[in-house]
Amino acid sequence: MLAKGWLAKYIPATPGESSSDACERHLRAMRAGQWRLSAIVAAIPFLIQMALFLFFIGLVILTLNDNFGIGLSVLVLILLATALYILTTILPWFSPACPFQTTISDFIPGVAGKGLYKGSATEQRPPAPPSKPIFETFSAGWKAIVDFLRQAHRKPEQPELEADMLAWVLTKSTKDDSIEEAVRAIAGAKSTIFLRDSLHRDGVSAVFCQRFSQCFKRVPGLGVSVDDVSGAEAYIYAMLQLVQPFHQSEDPIHLSPLLSLLMLGQPLHRWDNFKPCLQALVCALRIGILLGNGNDDDTDQWEQTKRSLAKMAGMGSMPYVRRLLVTAAVQGLLSGGTNLRRQCGLILSKQLQIGELTLCD
Repeated sequence: MLAKGWLAKYIPATPGESSSDACERHLRAMRAGQWRLSAIVAAIPFLIQMALFLFFIGLVILTLNDNFGIGLSVLVLILLATALYILTTILPWFSPACPFQTTISDFIPGVAGKGLYKGSATEQRPPAPPSKPIFETFSAGWKAIVDFLRQAHRKPEQPELEADMLAWVLTKSTKDDSIEEAVRAIAGAKSTIFLRDSLHRDGVSAVFCQRFSQCFKRVPGLGVSVDDVSGAEAYIYAMLQLVQPFHQSEDPIHLSPLLSLLMLGQPLHRWDNFKPCLQALVCALRIGILLGNGNDDDTDQWEQTKRSLAKMAGMGSMPYVRRLLVTAAVQGLLSGGTNLRRQCGLILSKQLQIGELTLCD
């Protein structure tokens, strides 16, 4: 009944649809994970079972004192029940994913993950960390407790929770509509440090790459062409959130999954495969990916690249698109490799030539 009271308080009575309601639900989900709500609720049946065994011990003692024959019969029945309990506890260790198990089964080393398939069979398990002295172990444990209490006491800001929710939907949701809605929300969201850090979780870049590639069709001999223009545009804007530089963040950004999109035969290998309305966005995204990974652009077909860049940079575009392109070009000119600086310099000179560079401040 106590656990039901916890869950009743945890689950809201009426589902809200506003952003604040979603933040409240997400905060409760975070707190449930931090306080190990599922493990505590799962331990309640174990307490009931221990209470039952203690009752059986008292029953055996009582009956043996009153009548030895009845007490012996009760003892035999209890020993059989105990043997059955022990057998069902260790069966998952002998037979992976066995349906017969008890609450204690998950605490046996190796049983919890014995029935799960984790990645490829060729993956090697990382070596176990070396044992530490008792003082260091105690110090690390105390530090972990202090960090937990600090995190549990802190109430995250609403923009931080909103960014965390979007990243959670991208990596955990199994519904295509929900994922696409999250991508559109990220594409139109304001660039913040919370959003960028949340998007740099494990798996978010891989989701972007996989689903972004589905917006294209590949025909042998004709290269890559856009199959879903509106979907590709949303993913481009969303991935631009990943490559936004924030000097307030001390952690380096990791864009290696997105780097695969720049390879030969991939959607972002050339920006001129896209329609003119998307070429400036794709060029800005390519520059951001190259800078984030510390790579330089290739030098193949420089004359064609030069003509395409001049044509793309000379086209009229919306102010926010021009701002993204010019910002990326300035960053590439300052921090990029030789080829990337040459391309960014050509973009900026063309923008300055047509008189649009001053409008991007």
